[in-house]
This record gives sequence, structure tokens and C-alpha cells, in this order.
Amino acid sequence: MSIIKGHLGAIYIATGTAQTLTDDATTANVAATEFVISDSDHRFLDPATAVVVEYNGSAVTTYATLQCPGGKVTWGTTPGAEAVTLSGAYIPVTELGEARGWTLDTQWEFVDVSTFGDTFRVNEPTFRGATVSIEHFYVDSSMFTIMSGGTVVGFDLFMDATADSELRYTGFAYMSSQSVSAPVDGIIDEPLSLTVIDGPYYMAGL
Repeated sequence: MSIIKGHLGAIYIATGTAQTLTDDATTANVAATEFVISDSDHRFLDPATAVVVEYNGSAVTTYATLQCPGGKVTWGTTPGAEAVTLSGAYIPVTELGEARGWTLDTQWEFVDVSTFGDTFRVNEPTFRGATVSIEHFYVDSSMFTIMSGGTVVGFDLFMDATADSELRYTGFAYMSSQSVSAPVDGIIDEPLSLTVIDGPYYMAGL
């Protein structure tokens, strides 16, 4: 079943000079195994800067995964009830103005892993990558400037941007293509394409 959310969707892009992050607070899930940076402006951790995770004021490395796009740290079992904070750097994020739609495509390859004795052919799905297409009205030259520099950008693709019920896909990508269409009887359009290099990750809430 599909949920039509209309104008509650949104697209955010993270780019620019990384800013220092010091002991940023996180919000935990019910099981206290997943912790996401509470400040939504700080959730794209700079992958070029070392991130320090602290539990109850002490640096730890016992967590299972650290997700830079989304600002999320995960444990296999809860570390406890004390505060988890993150330090390092984040990439500033801004809403992509005049965006009206997005498409996320994932690519898979099925590798034959059949062995002697199998009663039928066995294929192993292997994730090969993902691309994002964004429908976007032309605003100014900012997107062209970002693309010209070969900059890595963060993206947040919201299906629902309602506070406390955020549903989104997030990740890091390169801007792979851009075009501008200027019809004599229409609105100038500037569709964008991204090639995902980290992600996509599905995030709900927070």
C-alpha cells in the first residue's frame, strides 16, 4: 500500500566546508541500540574527519556501525542508559528549493553460486549501486557550481517530512549529470542526477 504525502516531501542537500562538532547529543531508539544526532542540521558527518563516539563521557569503540550520512551509531546490544555523544565535523545541510520530485533506483547483480549436488541453480544477489534522479525547477547557478567542483554531496530524500514521523533515504553521492531545459512556453527546468557512493540508508523518525 502506498502513502501519498504530497507537499510533505522534501529534499535536503549537504555540501560546503565542514564545521566542527563537539559532544553533540543523540536521541536513542526504544531499545537504546541506535543513536542519531539530535540536531538535524548536524546529521551529515564529514567522512574525511575522524569521529569520536563517547558513552557517559568516555570514548568507546564497542559500537557495531557508524553511519556518516544520517549521523547514526548502532550497537548490537544496548550499551546502557547513559548519554551517547559524537564529536568530529559535519557538513552543513540546506533544503533544495523548487524540487518537486525524486526517484531512487538501486542496481543488483545476481551471481551464480551453484555447487555440485545442488538440485537447482542458486543465485546470490549482489548490490551494485544506486542512482538518484531529482526533478527540480531552475533557481540559480548553485547546482552547476557544485557539479563543476566534483563535490561529494549528502542527500536526504523525504517521503514524509512531518515532524516526529520523518521517513527518508539518506546517503552521500556525486552529482553525475545536470541539464537545463528552457521552453518558450514553459518554466525553466533543471533535473539533477546523483551517483550514490555511501548508502542509501532508510531512516524513520527522529
